Amino acid sequence: MSGFLAKAKNTAIIAKIKGEIALLDREDKQQRQAFGVELYDLLDSMYSKSGWDKMPHFLGKESQQIKQIFDVCQLDIRQLLDSKDAKEREVEHLQIDRERALPPTTNKEKLAQAGKWMSSQGNEAKLKAESALLDHKMKARKGTFGIDVFSLVTGDASAESILGEDSSESSSKGGILSGVKSGISNQISKLSGDEKKIQDIIKKAKADDALIQQRKERKRREIARLQQEIS
Repeated sequence: MSGFLAKAKNTAIIAKIKGEIALLDREDKQQRQAFGVELYDLLDSMYSKSGWDKMPHFLGKESQQIKQIFDVCQLDIRQLLDSKDAKEREVEHLQIDRERALPPTTNKEKLAQAGKWMSSQGNEAKLKAESALLDHKMKARKGTFGIDVFSLVTGDASAESILGEDSSESSSKGGILSGVKSGISNQISKLSGDEKKIQDIIKKAKADDALIQQRKERKRREIARLQQEIS
């Protein structure tokens, strides 16, 4: 009986730990989505200001694939922005029409104007709600972008990829560790403000993700131990 109870207890604990892993998976997804919003906004800002359309060089060999994913996302976002702008213009027109309306002089005109005013207010509220929904869709789309590129942008960047050369080239030039570090420092010093921000959020995203993965791995090991006790 005691063996049965121990097995039942371990089974319950395993179920609980699996639930905790599911929560960590959700947290991981949310972090990647938040990362996507930040990364997209920085990339979009950088391109808007500079007019160039290349990924930051420190993203290395994955930059072209990241760029393709970004371009698709940017097109989706712009379409949503166009829809939002159209709705905001409609709101402005409704407000202008109400302001320009002539004051009523008869009871009939007052009733008619009251009806128009209520209809206009209702349409404005509807348009604002639709505009807010578009904001939500844009944020969600940026979040999907974060999930799509996360593993690409958080891959470990070697000193060579940061410098834009491979290890064989570095060796042939007689580079030593101090030289590599100096080269990296010089390269980083040339980064724009937005590029430095991108590096910072990538670094933070990697650290946050590593922490979650460590917590999940500990829980998986605990499950394996409990399952071994049951068998």
